[in-house]
Amino acid sequence: MQNKDLPFLIALSLVPGIGSILSRQLIAHFGSAKAVFDTPRGKLLRVPGIGEVLSTEIQKKSTLDAAEKILLEAQTKNISIFGVNDPDYPERLKHIPDAPLFVYWQGKISGDYERSVA
Repeated sequence: MQNKDLPFLIALSLVPGIGSILSRQLIAHFGSAKAVFDTPRGKLLRVPGIGEVLSTEIQKKSTLDAAEKILLEAQTKNISIFGVNDPDYPERLKHIPDAPLFVYWQGKISGDYERSVA
């Protein structure tokens, strides 16, 4: 079952000028990645680090469309994508301040993250 926030996490990563740290700040401020995209532009402008350009980029429908295309392509290639709040997201990676919002994974998932290659 796909995390309902996953398309929005991917979409945040596609917004030029928004990295993982600012994405996490937006998610913390609004409660979820989906909420970031549902937020009116005026409220986005009140968040430190979000100006006219970034608020406009966040509001573009094409960003969400591109995220959906990525999800479909991953599905056709049997690639899993785990968001930072998914149980299969690597635990050790969660503790890095600028960790990616999601990871791509192909193959068998094991809990042996002590010995990992990325």
